[in-house]
Amino acid sequence: MQELLQCGLEKVESKLYRRVRTLTTEACIHLLNTYSDHRALDITVKEQFETEMRKAINEVGGNINIYDTIDLYLARKP
Repeated sequence: MQELLQCGLEKVESKLYRRVRTLTTEACIHLLNTYSDHRALDITVKEQFETEMRKAINEVGGNINIYDTIDLYLARKP
């Protein structure tokens, strides 16, 4: 927040939002495939990792919870 004030913005406010997303096994794999570091893996490593992830998620009921924290900063230009 201090950086925004140093840039000349005023009336800086911050809000914190939390949410929980429950993903199925396949939704989790789909999400992984949106991350560039996952997509960049060697195909053999990627496939083995996804197989193990599917197995692990299915062993705990086929769903996984993702806990998101979202920071929102609002400010005004003078």
